[in-house]
Order: sequence, then structure tokens, then C-alpha cells
Amino acid sequence: MTLSLSGALAAWQFLALAMLAAGAAFASVYFAVKHLAAKDGPSEGADGAFWDAFAGLAVIVPAIVLASSTWPWAGLALGVLAAGAALAALAVTPRLLRRQEARRAGRETRLLNAGARTNPWFQETSPNIIGANELIALDTDVVGCHGYYSDFSRTFHSGPDRPSAGQRELYKTAYEQVHHNMDILKPGMSFRDYADRAWDIPEKYYANRYYLSAHGCGMTGEYPYLYHRADFPDAGYDGVVEPGMTLCVESYIGAEAGGEGVKLEQQLLITEQGTELLSEFPFEDDLLGV
Repeated sequence: MTLSLSGALAAWQFLALAMLAAGAAFASVYFAVKHLAAKDGPSEGADGAFWDAFAGLAVIVPAIVLASSTWPWAGLALGVLAAGAALAALAVTPRLLRRQEARRAGRETRLLNAGARTNPWFQETSPNIIGANELIALDTDVVGCHGYYSDFSRTFHSGPDRPSAGQRELYKTAYEQVHHNMDILKPGMSFRDYADRAWDIPEKYYANRYYLSAHGCGMTGEYPYLYHRADFPDAGYDGVVEPGMTLCVESYIGAEAGGEGVKLEQQLLITEQGTELLSEFPFEDDLLGV
């Protein structure tokens, strides 16, 4: 069976061109809308949308011309089909983008917990309501200006009473770990040397330790990973702390036996002379016992 008197365009050929034109139309509109919604870099916004449209037309127009050359009605049918696919993409893309954002948020919201749900760390979100006199732990872990990560952690006390002795012990232990490891960081230090000199985690907190002692913070996730001494043989690798690196020094303190936990983290810039603190949000005097 053919769609032209000459038999030059078979049904399967028309079907292939139709799928190609419709797919190109849908994809170009989807990515154009996504770029216009993002506006987050040189390839985003209007410039990105222009090239999305150009790429779509570069596929659709030849397909229509090819179909029209054998049978004009075939070219018209492809044009209508491509327009319909573009309109469909325009209608559904905002919903698709919202679902994608919701899925990303679902993966990234294991960073705020309160009370018993602060231990162990990385618990999934829940309908838990913050109670009185509970610890509230937050890891910011956000994408900031121009795509650079900003990553520091703080733990708060919900009040209204003063923190308990146990809560202050957890907080001061985490504070000690972070500041010890901040103090030893310097340009030229190897990752192995850092692991060897890093703060020793007390045994009762060791099982629930944060999986990294420190990590990088830039535009590509958290490379490099700086591991604890005991984890270095299995997971660590060679490397050197260099000027220009941005590192985040981690601490999570929560007993394996249960109870609450404390998450603290500071973000530093490695300089030629040493380090420069980038996360200036204050710590909690009540939890430090000041």
C-alpha cells in the first residue's frame, strides 16, 4: 500500500516521518519551556529556547518537504501532526516539570528532622511535628548563585526551656569535631594526612557517624570526598588539598543506642595561607552552654 499515485512513499515511510516530526516538535517545545523556566546560565533562557526551536525545525521542515514532494496532502498532514504535538507539549510540560521538581525535592529533603528523628541522620520526611524542647537539625545543601553549591549545617533547640545536659553534650561534641578538623586543614595536605590527623569519633557515636569527614563543594556535587581514618583503606583515594578548593567539614553526632542527634557543618575556602570561613551563620550559645 502506498500514499501516492507514484508509489514513492509507502505507508511505513509516512508513519516514520510522522513519528519523527511529532517527536521533534514535542521535544523542542519541552526543552524550550524548560529553558525559559530555568533562566540559570548561558545556555538557558531565551538563547537556549531559540536553539531548541531551531533543532526542532531542522527535523520537522525536511520531513514535511520530503512528504510533500511525493504527495502534497502527506506534507500537510505532517505539518498538522507536528503542530498538534507542539501544542500538546506546551500544555503538559509545566506539569512534567513540576513533577520532576517534586521528585527531586523528595530525594533532597532527608536534611531536616527534629527530636528522635534526628538520629540516625538521613531519615525520610514524615508528618512528624516538632515538639517542645527538641533538637532540630538542618543541612542546607542548596544550589546557590550561578550554580555554585552552598552547604553548611546547624542544629537548633525548639524551646521553650533551656537545652538538657544531654543535648548540650551532643552539640559540644559535634562542635569540637568540626573545629578540630577545620584547624588542621591547610594547602598542600594530602587526603591521607587529613584522615590520619582528623578528630577521633568517640566509640558510642562511631556507628552513626556521617559517612564523610569533609567534602568538596562546587558545581559538580561533593568531590573530593575526605574520609574518616577507619574508612580510608576501603573508600579513600590519593589527592591534595589545594588553594581555591571549597571544602565542607562535617559532623554528625548521635549515639547508636538512640536518642537525638546533632548535625553541624562549616564551609571553607582553601587559600594560599590557610582557610577562609564562608559559612558565617552563628552557632547556638544555649547548646554550647555559654
